[in-house]
Amino acid sequence: MKPYLIAEIGINHNQDMQIIKKLIDASFAIGWDCVKFQKKTPNLCVPEEQKYKLKSTPWGVMTYLDYKNKLELKIDDYIFINKYCKSKPIDWSASIWDLQSLDFMIKYFENDIPFIKIPSAKLTDFELLTIAAQTGKPIYLSTGMSTLDEIDTAVQILEIHASNFVLFHCNSSYPAPSNELNLRLIPFYKKKVWLYCRLFWA
Repeated sequence: MKPYLIAEIGINHNQDMQIIKKLIDASFAIGWDCVKFQKKTPNLCVPEEQKYKLKSTPWGVMTYLDYKNKLELKIDDYIFINKYCKSKPIDWSASIWDLQSLDFMIKYFENDIPFIKIPSAKLTDFELLTIAAQTGKPIYLSTGMSTLDEIDTAVQILEIHASNFVLFHCNSSYPAPSNELNLRLIPFYKKKVWLYCRLFWA
């Protein structure tokens, strides 16, 4: 089975559409299947204690909240991304960080994105996980920094509500040192999810 390769663009574009085009072009040129961005509502996602801390940015010194807002792509940006990816063609989607961002993606791009990605940091946001799963889109869920109990709970929610889902074994260090990859967790997760599915559907 051919692997489905997702290139992480995230917020590494500084809201510059020329950089976005180059990253999409590079991903397509080397044969990757999908590019992924991030969609969040900074006022909801940035912790209160971090919002007004000052940060040096490509646009000068500003608060962390202003910096995060500066990086957020607008509807016209996503319309361009959607058209540009279709012209290659290459798939695209985004990591969803909050319910407003989920509503945005479903409202405008439900028929364009092949899956909804839930980042590791939101694995325990069970409301977001449930509502995302109920959209009917496949759910791709990262597990970095999560405990096995937290992953078990998330899997149970997905088993009930999702039409299809994928667990990503992740290390939240970027780039991850090879001695911390712990790739043996992948077959462990596979066996654990398969066993849970059998118990759930029995």
